[in-house]
This record gives sequence, C-alpha cells and structure tokens, in this order.
Amino acid sequence: MAAIITHDPASLARDAFQDHAARLRRACIRITSGDADAADDLVQDAFMQYLRRLPLMEQRPENPFGYLLVTARRLHVKRIVGRRELPSEDIAAEQGREDTQRDALARVELDAVCDAVAQLCPRQRR
Repeated sequence: MAAIITHDPASLARDAFQDHAARLRRACIRITSGDADAADDLVQDAFMQYLRRLPLMEQRPENPFGYLLVTARRLHVKRIVGRRELPSEDIAAEQGREDTQRDALARVELDAVCDAVAQLCPRQRR
C-alpha cells in the first residue's frame, strides 16, 4: 500500500529524479527512436508533470518510474499527433469523421496498454 503524501512534493520529485532519471532517459531514447534531444525533452516534461500532480495525489505512486514512463509515452504520442499534417480539404471531407474516431480509439487503446505496462514489475517489462 502506498504511503500518504506527507512530505514536500518537491523533495519527492527530487528523490524520484535522482532514482529514475537516467533509466527514464534510456527508455525515452528508445521511445524516440534514438533522438536524444527529444528524449531529454520528454524526461523533463514528465518530471514537470509529476511535480505538478504530486500535491493533488492522495497517495504517492507505488511505482514512480512506471508513472513517469507512462507520462513520457503519452507526451510523446501527443507530440506525434500534433506534428501530423492535416489532410487536404477534399480528403478531409471524406475521411474526417472516420479518422477522428479511429484516432480516438487508438489513443484509448494506447492508454490502456501504457497503464497495463505500468502495473508490471520491472522484470516483466523487459
């Protein structure tokens, strides 16, 4: 069972950074297909979200690395979706609704997979 957060969220985030930053960076380099700059951005943004969300949590995450990894993956997916070029107006008229539904379903499935992976012990995630 997770401990109720009674410590300063900044110190919890700092501890998580010291314990997990290098490992998270390695995972993010794999996620970004070797782009170290993009991986560093993901690590930084994942820790920033972690720091912002800690005060709102009733309990500290039992697996901070898993929490950070899922956050980084979701951020990466959002960036990929955000960079995608929009189709031309003619194609969009034909595909717009179907693509939107397909993208929404894909995001839901990805979130479910990420949540399931976060629940695995580190040995099972390899």
